[in-house]
Amino acid sequence: MADRILTFFIPDYPYPPATPAYYIDRDMEMAAVRVHARTAPMAGDFVFDIKANGVSIFNTNPALPKGQAIDEMAENFAVSGLDEGNWVTFDVVTPGGAKNTTVILELNYCD
Repeated sequence: MADRILTFFIPDYPYPPATPAYYIDRDMEMAAVRVHARTAPMAGDFVFDIKANGVSIFNTNPALPKGQAIDEMAENFAVSGLDEGNWVTFDVVTPGGAKNTTVILELNYCD
C-alpha cells in the first residue's frame, strides 16, 4: 500500500471545479497512477497530465482508453520521485466524454 495518495476528482468536463494542488512535504517515490470513470469515455480517450512545479511527471500523457472505465499505470513516469517542496497539479488534456472520473497518484516515502 502506498504511503501517500493524491486524489483528483473531475465530475464532468468541460466545467470541472478546480482540482486541488498538493504540496510535497518530504521526498517521495512514484508508485502508480490509477484511474476510474463512472462513465467511461466514449468519444475518445480520457487523456490527462499530472505536473510537479508545472512540469509533467510522465514521458507521455497517460490515457484511460475509449470505452474503458478503470486503468492502472506504473511505468510511464519521467521522474522517479517528487522532491520536498514540489507542488503537484492536475490537468485534463482531452476529456473523451468521461464523467465522474477519479485519478489517484500513489507515492511512497524515500528511505
